[in-house]
Amino acid sequence: MSGFRVRGTENPRTEQDGVNLRTIHASEMRVLEQATSAADTTVSDVIRNHANILNREIQVKSLNLSPDGSTGKSLNTSGNRIVGLSDAETKSEAVNLRTLKENSEKN
Repeated sequence: MSGFRVRGTENPRTEQDGVNLRTIHASEMRVLEQATSAADTTVSDVIRNHANILNREIQVKSLNLSPDGSTGKSLNTSGNRIVGLSDAETKSEAVNLRTLKENSEKN
């Protein structure tokens, strides 16, 4: 059209109608909003999944209790329980269920 422009084009009503700049901008904004919403959802899902994975890893990790790392003694907190606890040797130590039952049967 040799530098001429078409002005005053209404919003399209059928697929064969010409499209004005207003319609293109509105379409771009809808696509951007949809992409932003999808990205927000994806990021939220990633954060939630990462927190779940991290929480699960913390719950089942064994903690090495040896100051120099030379012994195999560890504390395993699986499912919010302390598992693998040895029998107490002094009155100030935590006891396992077996020790508790044995002491209650004696009394």
